[in-house]
Amino acid sequence: MVYLHFVFEGTEENRFDFGDNRGDLSCLDTGILNILVLGVDTLASKSRGRSDSVVLVSLDEVHKKIKITSIMRDLWVNVPGHDWDRLNSAYPLGGASLAVQTIEKNFGIKIDRFVSVDFPGFEKIIDSLGGLELKLEKDEIYFINNNAKSRVESYGNVKLNGNQVLQFARDRDSSGSDFDRTKRQREVIVKVVEKLKCCSFAKLSAILVDILKCVKTNCKYSELIGFCKRAPEYSLYETLTFRLPTSDNFVDAVVDGKQVLKIPDLNKARKDIQRFVMEI
Repeated sequence: MVYLHFVFEGTEENRFDFGDNRGDLSCLDTGILNILVLGVDTLASKSRGRSDSVVLVSLDEVHKKIKITSIMRDLWVNVPGHDWDRLNSAYPLGGASLAVQTIEKNFGIKIDRFVSVDFPGFEKIIDSLGGLELKLEKDEIYFINNNAKSRVESYGNVKLNGNQVLQFARDRDSSGSDFDRTKRQREVIVKVVEKLKCCSFAKLSAILVDILKCVKTNCKYSELIGFCKRAPEYSLYETLTFRLPTSDNFVDAVVDGKQVLKIPDLNKARKDIQRFVMEI
């Protein structure tokens, strides 16, 4: 099996195979493809960084839906081989492979592929799409203007460049907590998905070349081209969002000096995400 492994201003990771039937997507028998998208908070070429955002994108060909699930980075979870820690610690400890194993072990969701991207790569991807139009509140604009390289001059529906979208996606100050930040991250991914739905095969292929310069992934090029060819079909899919944990199944806690989110009922959390992704 041949895997692509694209690197942009990040550390070189070993290629890895998840094992079992994930080597070939044609072997999937559920009709649902789960791709873990990791936004990595590093600018340094020699640092792996932590997963600033953890998002599961599910392409559901059974129910004709695209499902986007935010998984809170501060969840207190069992990291295989490393005892208990925050979810975002898995990536610096063992890269995307360990992040995948951690989510699978704790929440019972099988992950088929991963994509990880750092801050500069994220900016370049958004710019390759021609930017994104997002609805901004005044306090969100204030945060962007305090952190971005260029200013936003109006509120409401505003077209943002890659650096501005990055600040929007990282903002947890203007509306409160990390829960608000994950909501913004889901908004960004929904906008990206909706924009890609409208592209022709030729345009998607060109965008794909730009994206692959900016990410690490174990997706095969043939798989990605296959997705591009089926874009007209996927453009008809409904896009849905979800967040784990749900509002009724977490408590704030401090463990070993770390602010974390604990899940009182892990079995419920597993059922919640499985119900959303698999509809079982």
